[in-house]
Amino acid sequence: MISVSPEAAEIIRKQGNTVFLDLPKAIATCCFDFQESPTVRIGPPPNLDAYIVVDMDGIMVYLPRVIAGIELSIEVSSFLGFKRLIVEGWRYC
Repeated sequence: MISVSPEAAEIIRKQGNTVFLDLPKAIATCCFDFQESPTVRIGPPPNLDAYIVVDMDGIMVYLPRVIAGIELSIEVSSFLGFKRLIVEGWRYC
């Protein structure tokens, strides 16, 4: 399902306790389909019907229904002091 690291949970709590995973469109080629990693966005998704909601210790995480069974983790990536939420565990193909 989904897990949230303690550092990511701290950032999410400061910004309203709600995130969703925004799934980019799949890229179809002649040999295989390619799906980029979901993006973590703050707030509820625009179309709630396409998502399931998971309560992670008071943090509401909206997951696209098509990836609800995949083991993923929301982590923090830092570059030059700038922090952002990322998804770990995604397989591109």
